[in-house]
Amino acid sequence: MVREGRIDLEIRVDLPNEVMRLKILEKQLENRPWRRFDLKEFAQKTAGTSPAKIRALVDKAATFAAAEGRRIEESDLRRAFEQTGGKDRPPFEPVEWSDLVLEEDVESDVRMLVRLLNEPGLAKKMQVPISTGVLLVGPTGTGKTTIARLIATQSNRSFYQVTPADILGRYTGDSVKQIAGLFSRAKGHSPSLIFIDELDALLPQANTSLSQHDVQVVDQFLIEISSLQAENRVFLVGATNRPEGIDPRVLRGGRFSEKIKVGLPGRNGREKLLIKYLGPVRLEAGLEFGLISGLMDGFAPADLKAICDAAKRLALMRAQNDQPPPPLSRADFEGAIERVRGFA
Repeated sequence: MVREGRIDLEIRVDLPNEVMRLKILEKQLENRPWRRFDLKEFAQKTAGTSPAKIRALVDKAATFAAAEGRRIEESDLRRAFEQTGGKDRPPFEPVEWSDLVLEEDVESDVRMLVRLLNEPGLAKKMQVPISTGVLLVGPTGTGKTTIARLIATQSNRSFYQVTPADILGRYTGDSVKQIAGLFSRAKGHSPSLIFIDELDALLPQANTSLSQHDVQVVDQFLIEISSLQAENRVFLVGATNRPEGIDPRVLRGGRFSEKIKVGLPGRNGREKLLIKYLGPVRLEAGLEFGLISGLMDGFAPADLKAICDAAKRLALMRAQNDQPPPPLSRADFEGAIERVRGFA
């Protein structure tokens, strides 16, 4: 197809930069009734957006204003932005801040990360580079996957999760194609977030025990990660409990150089989780959350939920006939802990 005399001229058409996006916004608004306001913030927010998508944003803002019989205002364009994030979310339940109980320092880190993702103008003003990825480090069951979903929800991004089971065990060609397809889909439905679970298992350090298939999987991930540009608006979140087992090349270049440690909950965190997981269930007289929390030192949030569920079942087993279930006792929790711990 591409040869002399037929299609021998290539013209590269890139996505507009910030200056061009500002001009496009002004052009789209100049022939519409609008109350003039500063468009610089919106030009910054539309990094990686095509002219057609910018026009769609202005069209949506115009619809809001027309419905109320007035000129387009800043609030209309802001509302259009809020309703136009990454919409490709397979399968993904939105996560709110109230759904998670995090240690104070972890929550502060995640909130600041979300704020910078949502307010690129703030990052530019403070001369803070916008993060392109973060590595969540912590034991199994501490909520790393839920944190990734929270970031996607709060920054209005399409969400894509990949695990070793999704990639490994396939033919080499299939694995490579799936990785390339994942990144292509994330770019096409930006802003988006790719969550790579068990990063140490999927992208391990190079050694003699790695198969050729695993080496090619790592290489393909490195190619895709390295090719990401700011205008792609693809954010990476990795999760691991063994950061030392990850290929060092994956951690270089700023993609996963920032890390957030997600540890086991402290006493106050365990109390909050117990209140959340037990809900309206009654406790025996004299039994307090502080005492129960003390019995569960060293357990991850996932284990705490399993213990609460098991304690409820043990209490239900004590109910007589059709009588309502009795309040939970200390013995119920001790029995539940034993079950979850596996009689170790």
